This record gives sequence, structure tokens and C-alpha cells, in this order.
Amino acid sequence: MADADVRRLLDLHRVEAVPARYARGVDRRDWDRVRACFDPEGEIVGTFGRGRIAEYLPALIARVEGFGATMHLIGSQEADVDGDRATSLAYGLARHFDDAEGRVERLVVGVEYDDELERRGMDGWVIVRRIVRTLWERRADDLVPRR
Repeated sequence: MADADVRRLLDLHRVEAVPARYARGVDRRDWDRVRACFDPEGEIVGTFGRGRIAEYLPALIARVEGFGATMHLIGSQEADVDGDRATSLAYGLARHFDDAEGRVERLVVGVEYDDELERRGMDGWVIVRRIVRTLWERRADDLVPRR
């Protein structure tokens, strides 16, 4: 395998790791980890409006910390790398619980993270633009079987 092929595979792996790193940061309430996934000037268009990470993050934090626990799972993903720029499209499943033990589920949301990324340094990739699309959601009342 040529060096260029190996480099491309490594780049794809690193790009695909960014949404997972973001998800783990949210679930651990590690806001520095979440912030590090983004270029400080990057734009987010999502559930809580539109803005730079510094503008968007406070609304995300307030919402997430209103739950006892969350669990974000990153599923199907497509990524492409073109030099120092990349794209990633990933499905996510976000579970939200009232309690820290995860016994009382309040909300489940299917999302799509549509990211544009840029290389920072030799191995780092950051999101410069993210569009979050809510595909569907189920609230606690919908999770209980109806008779």
C-alpha cells in the first residue's frame, strides 16, 4: 500500500473519530472536550439556533445538564477527505434520562450531524461547520405502550 493510501486511511479514521469524541464529551459533561472538536470560529446550525461554538455551547450545556444522564451513539457514517478539508455525515441516536442511572428515559432523538472539517496540525481535525438535523424524536409519553 502506498504512503498516500495509508495517509488517506489515517485521515478518514481521524475525521470519523470527531463525532464520537463530541458525543462522549456531551455525555460526560466534558465541555472542554466538546469545544475542542470545533474551530473557535466555526459555525453550528442546530437545535438551539445558529452561531459560533462560544455562542451555541451555553444553550447546549443548559439543555443537556437538565437531564440526569444522556447517551449519544454515533451510527452510520460517511466521510471524505480532500487534502486539509473533509466532510462527515453521521447518524446519531441520543437518549436522555431523568436519572443518572439511566432507568427513567424521557427523550430519544434521531439526529444527523453534517460536518465540514479542516486539518489542524499533522493529525488534528476540527469542525468548521456543523448542521444538526433532528430526524425524529420520541418523548417519554410515546415510549410507554398504549392500551
